[in-house]
Amino acid sequence: MSGAALVGRSFVLASSARQSNGTLTYYEAVTLSVALNSTRTRFVSALLSNEVVVRSSVGPMPGSRLAAGNGGYLFNPGGPTPTPVIWCCVDDTEVVLESDGKPGARIAAGMGVDGDRVRVLFRVRDGVAELASWSPQRLTDADAPDPTAANATVPGSPRGGTTAIATGIAAWSDDPAAGSLTVGVPGDAGVADPVTVALAGRVLDVKADAGTAVATVRVGRRYRVLLVSATGAVTRAWQGAVRPQTAAAQGIRVVGAGRTVFVDTGGGLRRVSGTRGPIAAVAAGGTRVGWAERVTRRTVTRRGKRRVVVRERRTVARLARVPS
Repeated sequence: MSGAALVGRSFVLASSARQSNGTLTYYEAVTLSVALNSTRTRFVSALLSNEVVVRSSVGPMPGSRLAAGNGGYLFNPGGPTPTPVIWCCVDDTEVVLESDGKPGARIAAGMGVDGDRVRVLFRVRDGVAELASWSPQRLTDADAPDPTAANATVPGSPRGGTTAIATGIAAWSDDPAAGSLTVGVPGDAGVADPVTVALAGRVLDVKADAGTAVATVRVGRRYRVLLVSATGAVTRAWQGAVRPQTAAAQGIRVVGAGRTVFVDTGGGLRRVSGTRGPIAAVAAGGTRVGWAERVTRRTVTRRGKRRVVVRERRTVARLARVPS
């Protein structure tokens, strides 16, 4: 699992894998969703179902990303080659915003929902990026061009996994190893008032929500989660010895570290749950937080006189309520 989001009354997970049918090896990136109970922290079904599926024989698509808002979500499979950017699934409509897979095409580095616009920051070449904007939720025909689409050149070298966009903020690292993070205000004309800040550690991951970037950095053998405003102000939210999973949405920030889920709604992190297995992804939305954890199911069977122990690895989705 490489990403999670709470979208309306659905919990969505992103996953990628290498597949083979015996003669052909290909790579697959998917989103899986399960409906939520309208008011409680329960799922309507016990099974996750495929929603968006992207397959390619070109190369791996690691680091799939999700960004939710306006009743839907953006999905990009990630990877070192150009991959599609997809908007899903308002009124059961899937809109492919970008699908140029030719060598040399721009590569999506990060994305997000900014008010009524969805924006994607593409890496064009070293030092040059493009900020593309659309309003797919307004389209009545998924195959029709978006008349509101806009593209603007942005100086920078954004990279997958360390780039994020939300209302009032775009954040990316030109040099994750050096610990730099650039933040600014996105718009159809580009990114206004960019500021570059030093985070005193290697940048591993960046998320964003409503004017705040959530950056995970490694300092020596420890990890920090830092909150960075659009003006460059930095606040430490968490520190520990285990690399955390993070999410930010609707004023809620989630940190999943080891086997503990923490939530911050403005007054500092609070523990909301423990887990049975390592946390693979976390999400926030409304009054709920969600996460995916990897658990091992152990069953014992008998084959004749032999006792056989079978261990099966599974991904389990769980929910909790945001503390008031």
